[in-house]
Amino acid sequence: MTYVRRDQEGHIVAISLNESDECHELIDTESQELKLAILKFSNTNTELLNSDLAMIRVIEDLIDILISKSLISVNDLPQSVQLKLLARKSYRKNGNFNTGSSDLIKL
Repeated sequence: MTYVRRDQEGHIVAISLNESDECHELIDTESQELKLAILKFSNTNTELLNSDLAMIRVIEDLIDILISKSLISVNDLPQSVQLKLLARKSYRKNGNFNTGSSDLIKL
């Protein structure tokens, strides 16, 4: 279980594994909002993080090229990878997924 405290604008400002007077709102551990808050609190080097995000996009594009040239089949990949690739492809197609670095800094 994970509990959070929010500021007046609704941003996560504290995270706890135990419910307390300070952190009483239960949040799903798979929540994108929680993951972004953890990144914010971890003082991650944003240049490295931005580089990682760009590299993920390169790898995703490389996989698409290999599949389009029939050098690999999507079925050669583990099912969990297939599902992630399909989800990202859907996000990119529908414009619902922004990998811009500014999104990670805004929190």
